[in-house]
Amino acid sequence: SSSITVTAPTNFEISSDNTTWVSSFLISQSGGLVNAAPVYVRLKSGLAVATYSGVNITLVSTGTTTQNVSCSGVVLTAPTITAGATPSASVCSTTTVGLTSTGSGLTSIYWTGPNSYYSTQPNPSLGAVTSANAGTYTVTGSAFSGVNLLTNGDFESLNTGFGSSYGYVASGSGVLATGGLPPNYQGEGLYSITSQSATVLNSYFRAVTPESGSYQMVVNGATSNGIIAWSESVSVAPGVNYQFSYWVQDVGNINHSILQLYVNGVPAGGINTAGNSWQQFVYNVSSGTNTELQLTLINENTNAGGNDFALDNVIFQQAFPVSSSVTLAVVSTPAAVSVTIAASASPIYSNAPVIFTATPVNGGTTPTYQWKVNGTNAGTNSPTYTYTPAKSDNITCVLTSNYLCTTGPATSNQLTVIK
Repeated sequence: SSSITVTAPTNFEISSDNTTWVSSFLISQSGGLVNAAPVYVRLKSGLAVATYSGVNITLVSTGTTTQNVSCSGVVLTAPTITAGATPSASVCSTTTVGLTSTGSGLTSIYWTGPNSYYSTQPNPSLGAVTSANAGTYTVTGSAFSGVNLLTNGDFESLNTGFGSSYGYVASGSGVLATGGLPPNYQGEGLYSITSQSATVLNSYFRAVTPESGSYQMVVNGATSNGIIAWSESVSVAPGVNYQFSYWVQDVGNINHSILQLYVNGVPAGGINTAGNSWQQFVYNVSSGTNTELQLTLINENTNAGGNDFALDNVIFQQAFPVSSSVTLAVVSTPAAVSVTIAASASPIYSNAPVIFTATPVNGGTTPTYQWKVNGTNAGTNSPTYTYTPAKSDNITCVLTSNYLCTTGPATSNQLTVIK
């Protein structure tokens, strides 16, 4: 009949509304009863990078036994990431371009870009680009809390902590091979938690052991649409990023299972096909305004032949993403480069100084000038050239533009000394 005092351990703070954070608060009784109430917990700000564990939130009420709820947290180094492109972010059409990323404190990286571009490689190649490849490419990297918010994602606690619309049968010889759900009763729509898939199926199926640990969820795929293979509701903080991941492997030989993740009943991410070895699939999700997310995996393949899979190490953890972008410019049409020269005297006579001036077209911001007298290099890298010519000398200038894509160096008109 007493109220409950909730107290946070050292380095942690708690809240009843996820807004006001304190070291202790009271959950009041009413009419001798204490109604269920949420308790939010987080690490205090300003702590050093480290893991904080082995401590308890205490719940104390007069006349009752003190209850302890263990909690742990981790302070990570803030991740960094920078996007780039090689050889440059501005290139000519048909140039082979690679995207680059550098950073620290990152566990996973993925790229997005024009035309639904997606890659999980840190430094992917775009190949020989065209104008269709132009646009902004964004690389996102994340650090993760390392704290799995799921109750039994590795199935080491056996058949507890998650939901399923499939029928459960305890591990035993061939238990998933017969006795299934309608319409064909051949084991379809059943699952078991086991250390070896061949134990619960039969010799027709491949022998699959857990991705790690001692147990896995082995599923004989249902033949009806919308049957939930695995699900769990998770409390989340609004406006926070999370990552959901799982490992899956096919245990049959044909018609591989196809898994779709649903978040609060809405399809999230792509459809993932189980292969003949363990594969991890990852989806990043923001909680938005939600305080709870319903995570569901449904097998979209309803073929009775094959369509069986093993699931292991399902993880839902907080993510700390950082992003950086690079904008790729692709020039399709080369700029036509030209140059003309003129003399300070006309006609040009020998034995008197003459100033020659070059006028470029599409020369760029820092063009290069190479003056020539009778085909031999002369002068300096300058738009003007002062020279005392001899009779019959021929003067030209070669212009090299610093524009990105051009038609190449251009040679000017020729001026000749006549006397």
